[in-house]
This record gives sequence, structure tokens and C-alpha cells, in this order.
Amino acid sequence: MFGPGGRNEVAGAVRTAPELTVALSETQRQSNRLDARRVHDAYDLLDVRLGVEFDRQARNGDGDLVRASKAAANDVSVALNVSFSAASTMLDAGEQL
Repeated sequence: MFGPGGRNEVAGAVRTAPELTVALSETQRQSNRLDARRVHDAYDLLDVRLGVEFDRQARNGDGDLVRASKAAANDVSVALNVSFSAASTMLDAGEQL
């Protein structure tokens, strides 16, 4: 399949093995950046939810931070099509960052 120098000899292939390795590495870096962005955005959603509850607590005394946390985890869960537990873990990771 691969000839001398790592060149792919499959019909129509024009990239070498080293070129493909570099491409895979760059794709992984892009994926990591998107994963970090996803965690950051999820945590921002939690921050917004908590801010609303803090304001509610200050105005009426009926703010519920647990409700805000659960609502944010639920929103993340639905938006990303992951379990509530996975969404909660993502929010916890965002808090650590």
C-alpha cells in the first residue's frame, strides 16, 4: 500500500504519510480547541443561570442556586445530546478552569 518514502500508491492519492500525520495532528489540535470552547460556553451558561438566581434572591428572597445549576446542566445536556451526568461533569470542569 505504501511505497518508498511513505507515499501512498493507492490510485488518486497525492499526500505522503508525513503530510497525513501532520494533518491528523492539526485536526486533533482543532478538536481540542473546540472541546475547550464547548466547556467554556457551558460554564458561561451556568454563570448566566446563577446570575439570574442571585438577582432573584436579592429582589425577592426566592433565588434557588441549586435550581440554576440543574437547569444549566439540563440545558447543556439537551444542547449537546449528552447525559445529565456528563453535562454536570462538563460544568464542574469549567468551574476548575
